[in-house]
Amino acid sequence: MRALMTLTEAADHLAISVRTLRRLIERADLPCVQVGRSRRVDPRDLEAYVARQKWRSDSTSPDRGGCAVRDPSSSRALALIQAIRDERG
Repeated sequence: MRALMTLTEAADHLAISVRTLRRLIERADLPCVQVGRSRRVDPRDLEAYVARQKWRSDSTSPDRGGCAVRDPSSSRALALIQAIRDERG
């Protein structure tokens, strides 16, 4: 089992402040584990959060003008993209 990270360790890993990390937890963007009076972050949850936040360059798409877009890897995102493409003809 991997060791849980303190909020300071998790914040350092993301290069953000502990305050910003607490906001992510409060918004339920990042799960945490309550250990006594302290909160800890599971490294797997941290990795999953980072994966969800990744952006990619889509410079091959002329309608996007080379803007960065979120990686549409989820099935919901893929279905939405397909619906838009079908609508455009």
